[in-house]
Amino acid sequence: MLGVLLKNWKLLLDIILVIALVVFLFLWNPLGIFGGGLTLRPTANMVEEVREMGQLVTASYYGEVIASIEEARMDRLEEEEIGLRGALLYENLYRAANDLFVYQSQPLEVREAAYKAAEPVRGWRRIIRQSVNSNNILDKLDYHQLLAGLSEQPLYEDILAYIWSTANEREYQATHSHREEALFILYTDVENKRNPSLNNAAFTTYFYQRKSAEQSRRESRQKLAMIGRGWVKAGFDLSGMDENMFYINEEAGEIHFFGLSAVILNADINPWFIPEKGVPGFEILDYRGNVDFRDARQVKQYCIDKLVANAQRAEILLHAERQGAEILRSLFSLMTGKQYKKVFFHHDDITQLARQITADEFVSYQEAVLLDSQIVQEIAIMDSLKTTSSNRYKNRQLANHREQATLAALAQLRRYPFEDMPGHFSYFSRFAYESALDSVLDDAEHRQLETMRLHWPPVGRSTTGREIPEPASFWLHDSLAYQMDYNRAVEYLLDQDVVAGKAEETILPKSTITPAFLSANWVQHYSYTHPDSVKVRLVQKAMSTDSLLLSYLYPFNYEREFFENLPSNQELWLDSIAREQPTISDFNDSTVWVYETQPRERLRRLNFPLNRLMNKRLLENLNNRDVVWVTKDLCFIRDTVDVRDLDTPNVELTPTQSREMAAYYHLMLEAFEYRKTAGPVVRASEWVQKKFENNKSVKKWLSELNRKIWG
Repeated sequence: MLGVLLKNWKLLLDIILVIALVVFLFLWNPLGIFGGGLTLRPTANMVEEVREMGQLVTASYYGEVIASIEEARMDRLEEEEIGLRGALLYENLYRAANDLFVYQSQPLEVREAAYKAAEPVRGWRRIIRQSVNSNNILDKLDYHQLLAGLSEQPLYEDILAYIWSTANEREYQATHSHREEALFILYTDVENKRNPSLNNAAFTTYFYQRKSAEQSRRESRQKLAMIGRGWVKAGFDLSGMDENMFYINEEAGEIHFFGLSAVILNADINPWFIPEKGVPGFEILDYRGNVDFRDARQVKQYCIDKLVANAQRAEILLHAERQGAEILRSLFSLMTGKQYKKVFFHHDDITQLARQITADEFVSYQEAVLLDSQIVQEIAIMDSLKTTSSNRYKNRQLANHREQATLAALAQLRRYPFEDMPGHFSYFSRFAYESALDSVLDDAEHRQLETMRLHWPPVGRSTTGREIPEPASFWLHDSLAYQMDYNRAVEYLLDQDVVAGKAEETILPKSTITPAFLSANWVQHYSYTHPDSVKVRLVQKAMSTDSLLLSYLYPFNYEREFFENLPSNQELWLDSIAREQPTISDFNDSTVWVYETQPRERLRRLNFPLNRLMNKRLLENLNNRDVVWVTKDLCFIRDTVDVRDLDTPNVELTPTQSREMAAYYHLMLEAFEYRKTAGPVVRASEWVQKKFENNKSVKKWLSELNRKIWG
């Protein structure tokens, strides 16, 4: 027994030191690092305590409303929204009709030539050759995909019915069969340059009158009116709180909240409003006709909706925020043991926008455009806060917190897909998507792609000449992951068969645009600027981008979890062989041989496949993918090779890729060697840090540790 202890004394000493360090830090806590007693510091532990509170009601509205079955069916609460949404839809339909008019203005031979270069469709003659009429306009619009996303909108049928009824001076008699006639009327308006916008008030009146006229005889005979007495409660939903949503300025005694807004938490009408006085929540005023339970439920729900609308008019959210500021001030003062004087709510748009985007767990192109513009605005605000002369320290702290909020919002968005691109949303997603839309990588896009790779670190200049961060800097939470995002964007362009070319706009005589011209030239788009001239965008000198894009790929393959767990691998190297051995022939799919001449010549077998280390796309496009020379001093071997052939290096990577791949490989080795030689204190520190990533409160950690040690 004593011999075993003496033999393993170093291991036992490591164990004793680790246990001593853990007990010292967690139980005695001499420096107060992990908090003490009931006093909590503004850390992630405090965030969890606040989050566990859930909803915080800070304002209530009590009221009485009267609603009828007719009101509920008409849904008059959305009257203003009906006009605004109708105007927007009409504008989009008018634009679609105008696009069709521009297409029809082209010579017939040009339309036919463009069609023959595309996919064939049934009935193409009536779509391509015939003039527009009420019988073919819908087919023409569908062929050009001009109604995509419009025909599914709720007010689509109502807008077309309004157009038809107004033109024919007949009230509320439009049916589904009149859609084509209405679209042709709109097309005629475009042709004659009239009615470019919707009369909101007239459409709203028509909408409700038509809705009333569409009621059945049974519904028109029903009468049901009710009084609803209830309440609306507003406040804050703290369940989504995180450490980036607030900042405490202890010197000024202030708490600043970001992205936390007062919301309607609940609205209800109970059967009894005041039970002790016998006041009911609902009371029927009028009842006639064959009214059933579903009708009553519809009126009750409308009473609640009306109650919420009244509460909004009474500015319940404003009162909730004012009262919430006082409650949160007292709450945080109690939790931290310090007195705070003021609470500020910063309704930062970046946090709110991120929440809206992630609601459907998908990032669209339009949302990406909006996000980019919002980040530019955030940079301007932060720059202004950092350079202001008054309250300099306070404003710098606010700028830093806005920066953290922006980083947190983007980290959240990175978890979701973007359009049809593989992987997740990233800084490069919008650029790659836009570049692939027209299948051409023009000179400007080429320069931008090159700049995105080489511009490091990403900084720009403000209007006064100061250096300010570029939007790309907010995506650099993990620089290697950022580079893998770039690779995914480049690979997407490769998959979309994007070609390189120079796009130029020129004005040509109308007579020039012939079928022969279209077949001989790459025309991206054209428009008529004058009855006798056409503005044409031509793509010239188009060529394959494969070799160019492959040269832009980062050569290494980075998987964060794999890279972080790699140092703990006790068998990174399986074996080595002498240089004198004539051939290397021992191979399998999960290893790769590494030949190095620096710092000394050696051959070793690495315990994972090469595609975990190198970019798979780049690897597949090398001429010699079985003996991959990174530099003249380093190569990876994946197939039987004569050792004498290793005397003639053949590096296929670009000089930049060669340097990057060698640096990444040596970084991996350094991480492994560091972890292998780390002492017990370092390992204990890493263990503590990893445990705290679980975001448990100090109180829970202490109770769990005591229970494990003492039972």
